[in-house]
Amino acid sequence: MSRKTARPTKNLKPCSSKHEAVPAPSDVHSLQVWGGPGQGAPCDLCRNEIGPGEVDYEVEAIVDGQPRALHFHIRCFELWKTGTDAA
Repeated sequence: MSRKTARPTKNLKPCSSKHEAVPAPSDVHSLQVWGGPGQGAPCDLCRNEIGPGEVDYEVEAIVDGQPRALHFHIRCFELWKTGTDAA
């Protein structure tokens, strides 16, 4: 898994919705991890907005055979990777 600070524009479907659970790391084929300033996307783990003053970890992934974009706060990304739920 690589980490980069710039992300090319891609047409990836966001993974989270209010009713969709974030997939377990073991169910995700990660293609790339990008870090950058938050753009207001909801975190896929805690569901809170990732604001411009926060770092947004975006995981380009294949989930159930479909390309997806997963968004996480830094701490939520670490919790997700280890399989721990956000409190």
